[in-house]
Amino acid sequence: LMARVRAGEALAIVDALSEPSLTEAERAAYRLIDIAAFVTAPLMKEGRLVGMLNVHSRTARVWTSDEVALVRE
Repeated sequence: LMARVRAGEALAIVDALSEPSLTEAERAAYRLIDIAAFVTAPLMKEGRLVGMLNVHSRTARVWTSDEVALVRE
């Protein structure tokens, strides 16, 4: 997933607790902090990842394209 973020792609994870691209340790960490779904938007400067903006949900959910676009913006 981080390779996609480093490339400037936003990610929308519907259910972090069962997302196969996350490791069990990552899923456990999300479970601990009560995050079930999230959108991550990379903050890029001169083509390099310098930070990330994340929006979280306590419940699994399908993020709309408008919501992902808003986080990216």
